[in-house]
Amino acid sequence: MAIDWDSLLLGPVMGVFGEAISYVPRGGAPIAIADAVFDEESADIAIGEDAQMSTQRKPICGIRIGALGQAASQGDTILRLGTGVAYIVKDVIPDGHGHAKLVLMSKSGS
Repeated sequence: MAIDWDSLLLGPVMGVFGEAISYVPRGGAPIAIADAVFDEESADIAIGEDAQMSTQRKPICGIRIGALGQAASQGDTILRLGTGVAYIVKDVIPDGHGHAKLVLMSKSGS
């Protein structure tokens, strides 16, 4: 029997920590998502061959794929309704259990 990760875990947790966004696929109509989870300065740490550390801070957004109803893609746009800030999706990292981490880039002029 398969575990329904979306209803048993993702939905309740993201309902507590999430906020409303408008997700706009390239060339498509906006999709309202009530429970996206943002981190404005997610740290990505890399260690090079010479043992030098590099840290990049970038915004990310976690969404339930079931709430989106389709696959997220590079180039899509997210509007964070609480702040009015718009982002472009740079990368989509699904976890295999119904959640995706979206690596974002601020959209010019927002």
